[in-house]
Amino acid sequence: MKTKLKVLMAFTILFLVSSIVSVMSVTAVKTGGGKEENITIVKNHMTAVGPDLWDENARVEISANIYYEPFISSGLDKASFKKISVDPITLEETMLYHGTLKEGDAFWLEWWVNPAGELWNSVWIISGIGDVKTQDGTYTDVFISILFCVGWIEPQGGYWAWAGFYEQEYEGFIGPHGSFGQEGTLTGLTQYEEIGLEQYYSIKQDSIKQEHETVLNAWLNRDNIIRNGDDVNIAETNYVLLGMLQSDEEKEDKIFNLPWTMTILLDGEEIELSSFWWHDKEGVLIGEPTKVLIFYHIYEPWSLGWGPHTLDHETSFYNGVGNQAWQEVMQFQWGFWAS
Repeated sequence: MKTKLKVLMAFTILFLVSSIVSVMSVTAVKTGGGKEENITIVKNHMTAVGPDLWDENARVEISANIYYEPFISSGLDKASFKKISVDPITLEETMLYHGTLKEGDAFWLEWWVNPAGELWNSVWIISGIGDVKTQDGTYTDVFISILFCVGWIEPQGGYWAWAGFYEQEYEGFIGPHGSFGQEGTLTGLTQYEEIGLEQYYSIKQDSIKQEHETVLNAWLNRDNIIRNGDDVNIAETNYVLLGMLQSDEEKEDKIFNLPWTMTILLDGEEIELSSFWWHDKEGVLIGEPTKVLIFYHIYEPWSLGWGPHTLDHETSFYNGVGNQAWQEVMQFQWGFWAS
């Protein structure tokens, strides 16, 4: 293939989702002030998956990763919740709410139920700003609250989690309501794990490596890739992925140079792209060895809304070197249907 022609064809788009690894408590060593000090920095993973305790025909999924130094500080890594309606006869599932925190805080409260200390309560209060998708549409920058109880506090007297969100531009609460009433989203806590941060990041790196391999396999095998004009099954994992590459010949000719940029908008809203490098030593993509920078975004099942969608892409690269370099920008749009 002619090099300069290949420059305009060296783009492939795909879509993709992965699962996040979960995780429990270790002592880390912190150095400061000329002496070593033993402190415990912990990463918590909490998951609540099960029937909605106030809605027998719904399933709830609530999860959060937080980190903390006991009695000193805490922070939020990520948090999300879902409420899914399940038809009791056909078992067909319909996504009712899907919320993800973009930024927020995590607070830990603990106290004894009685002076004898026979029972205790521990509650994580997580709140912040995020996006929520409902059957009516997508709400951006809404206030989200999530609670995880590990103890014997009411209303359920055991291990449970609750989630709700609030949109100030509208009257009252939307979806899971903000009060502990029968209209909330509540389920039992199924997993409460914690691990020292150093160990967590080792596990996380393994998880990221596995995620990259999954993305690459999906690209090469063309599994569940969203293309222009596709009809996508929202109950399955779908992938958006773009690869930008440069061959040795292009490098010598000073074309298709870094920095490479990529932006993708779904229905006008920019999606967050992750990326990693892959050296195609076997020349699988274009018949000769290349180095590929793969941009990707993972969509979980039920995270895409029903109906028509558009994907707007903008990618850029440089030709030439030094003062003679100029930027090339390419824009294109795809449409697909989700059902």
